[in-house]
Parts: sequence; structure tokens; C-alpha cells
Amino acid sequence: MEYEKYHFISKPSLERHLEKIFCISKLWGIDVKLPSNSSVLELGAGTGDNLIPMAISYKDSFFIGIDKSKSQIERGNENIKKLGLGNIILLEKDFSKFKLSDIKSKNLNTKIKTFDYIIMHGVYSWVGDKVRESALKIIKKYLNKNGVSYISFNCYPGCIFRNLLIKILLKTQDNTKSLENKIKKVREDLNFLQEYLQDGNSPYASSLKQEVENISKLSDSFIVNEILNLDYKSFSLEDFLNNLKRAGLFYLSDTSFIRGFSENRKEENLKSNFENYESYIDLMFPKITRGVLVTNTSFQRKINLDAIDDFYISSPLVFSGGTGNIGEFKSPNGHSFEFETKAEVDFFKTLEKNWPKPIKLKDIECILRKKRVLDYFSKEFVNFFATNLNFSNQLENSPKVSNFAKIQLNNGDFCTNFRNEYVIFNDFQKEVFKLIDGKNTKDDILNRLIENLKNQNKYDVKVYDELKEEVEKTLKFFLETAYLK
Repeated sequence: MEYEKYHFISKPSLERHLEKIFCISKLWGIDVKLPSNSSVLELGAGTGDNLIPMAISYKDSFFIGIDKSKSQIERGNENIKKLGLGNIILLEKDFSKFKLSDIKSKNLNTKIKTFDYIIMHGVYSWVGDKVRESALKIIKKYLNKNGVSYISFNCYPGCIFRNLLIKILLKTQDNTKSLENKIKKVREDLNFLQEYLQDGNSPYASSLKQEVENISKLSDSFIVNEILNLDYKSFSLEDFLNNLKRAGLFYLSDTSFIRGFSENRKEENLKSNFENYESYIDLMFPKITRGVLVTNTSFQRKINLDAIDDFYISSPLVFSGGTGNIGEFKSPNGHSFEFETKAEVDFFKTLEKNWPKPIKLKDIECILRKKRVLDYFSKEFVNFFATNLNFSNQLENSPKVSNFAKIQLNNGDFCTNFRNEYVIFNDFQKEVFKLIDGKNTKDDILNRLIENLKNQNKYDVKVYDELKEEVEKTLKFFLETAYLK
């Protein structure tokens, strides 16, 4: 019942989108199936907000999601029914009891024996040892020989101060109290710690203070599932790899490609010391949560540069000036990067012109070595995609958005774009988004907003130009964030 009431909110992520999993797997030499014609299982699927957009995009693929939350599964299946999707099903089920015969749809059941992709996000560190073991057994049993599984977990030593804070918070808990009172007590203790550590300047106090501030902003669901969850456990990469080996599974790489790839690394290291190298990276540059890729069969790890020829490429970098062959570009978070050759500058200008839509390397009129492009990917200057995603890079007079995004917006504050990312909209953006239907023109949207303001006695003719400009700005925002078809 605790999980039913305080479950994690199901949200999408580019990191566990099939497009990214496919591209990284191909770069490491795995002959995984294209997302557009594959079978996918997600353990801990929640409301299916990660799977449903992919089921919409890949009509010839099949998707199965499992979660123990009855309310989330029911809500997800309601959305699937509204969208008329026949290639996805969500099941209320414990992992340990899952079998293919549970699938109710005959069309799905007759086609699937193993899966090309198995996704497990927000599960591994948050369940007991038996469930964790069962989940790995499912991956071993149902992942096909060229398949790839995505698994996320909280990683040591990145979690060292979170684990310490959890121990502090659990020390003052009274197990006889109700769950609501336990949550209240955690909030009280976090407030106390913020005041107590306010003047602490030691590295220890500063790090603990930062963790307290981070946790204080999070939801009650997080408090229940991470702070008060006695099954919660973080893992060093070494411990995680040992668990994989016991299950007969094989580690491929982190989904953050730079952690496994460096221009200066020797090929021999990829073959013999790769796992030790990544463990070393974890100690030097720790992160709290790791997303990793896993296979069901052994393989020879080798960078496959030729795979890049088949990828679609995009970049969010924006040209901000330059002299001669030198060009300066800015990232969405405001960081500046300089490129010193005409080929590099032309490369990123071309990607900027096509943003957010990706294009193939052969369609970019400049000559760059594929190894250089791979280096850009590892530094997150560019993204790779397996397919030419179905969204627009031009603002049409009557724009369209995904029906699923509209359903999500009616249910909450976020909705999924065509890159499997989500954005929290402000109130004005929500109002504009709801009016986008492929029929309303930009002028129609503006007039509807004016009509709504008049009905509320809030319209002033003096703000017409300002409102028109704001509508244009909002539609451009939806275009640049890949929400428009």
C-alpha cells in the first residue's frame, strides 16, 4: 500500500530511449535491432510514460510494461486505450512472477519470445535483494542474444553523503508512527540540519549541507522510496558487475559515453581493463545515479566508427560569433565552446540550422573525421539517433502536437516531446499548448486567448501586441524543444 500511495512519478528520459540505447550499443559493436522493428520490455514501467511515446513512434515494434502499482497501470492503460495503440500493454505484476503467458493481447503474445530491449529504471537500488535477483533473472531469461538491457542504480561513492544523510534521518525515526508522521519527521529533521549546518565551512559540512538542501526540495514519494525505504541500497560499479556476473549477464558500458570513451585511450584498454577503468572513473568523478547497458552474451568490445554513417545527428549548440575560421558556440545552459577550423564551424552551423531535427552525416557539407564526431558525442556537443524522428524544424501556420502530450498535460505539469524528454510548462505555455490541434492557426490561437481573457474581464487592448509576441515566442519554444510535428 505504501508504494501505491507514494510511488515514483513515471517520467520519460532520452537516456533510456531506444534511440540512444541503439546508438551506443552499435558504437560498441553490438548488432542490436533497430528501434523501429523491435520488442521491448520495461520493468517498473509506472504509467508507461517512457514506453507510450515510443509505441506511438514505432508502429511495427511491441512494448510490454510491468509495475506493481495498480493505479499507475490502470492510468497507463486508459491512456493507451484513448490513443488507440495496439502494440503496447501494461501489466500489474511482481517481477518474480512474470511470464510471457501473462500477456493478454494475442497479437503480442504470438510474436514475442524474447526481447530486443529490456529497460529497468528506478528499480535496482530501491527493492529488496530477492526482487533485485528476480529482475536480473528476467533479463537473463528474456533478453535475446543480440539484445541490450538498460539498468539504472544509485552509485557509490557518488551516494556517500546521501547514504550518510539517510542514516542520520533514520536514527530519529519511531517505527510505531504512521508513514505520514515519519515523512513529517524527516521534513522537520531536514529543516533542523539546514539551520545547524548553515555556518559549517569544512568540506564535510559543506557536502552534507548541499545534500540536505537537495533532498529538502524533493517530493514525499522520494522521502518514502529513498529515505524511509529500508531496502534501498547503493552499489559500487564493482559490486554491480559482480551481481551481473552471478546472473550470467555482461556489462557493455555507461550511457554517458564519455565515461567509457576517450580519444587518448588505447585500444588495448578497451579489451582488457575497461571495467577497471570505469571503476576508476567512478572514484575520480563520482555520480549519484548510473545508467548502464548490459548484454546477455559475451562480446569483443571495439569502437565501430562505421556505425556513425547510419546515425542521424543533432546539436543544441548555437553560433554566437567568431573571427576568421574560429567560431564560438553556446550550449543551452550558457557554456561557450570554441572551434578553430572552418570544417568544425560549418558542421555545427549546419546542425543549428536543422535543429531540433537530426540529419545524417553525409548530408552535412563539410569533411570531418568520424572519430572527431564521436568525440563530440562523448562530450555531449551532439546527439545520435537511429531514425529520422517525426518532428518539425519549421514553424507551420497550423502547428500540431502529439495527442499523448496533451493527455499528459491534462494529467499534470509535464509532457513528453518527440526526443523522449519532458519540460515543465508555465501557465501561459499550457494555455497555448492546449490550443494547438493542427487546425488552429497562429492567429486563431491568439484570438482564442483574447476571448478567454475577455470572458474573465482581464483583456486590455493595449496588451494586444505584447500578447501576439508572447504567442510567437511560445510557439518557437515548442518548436525548439521538439514538441511540434
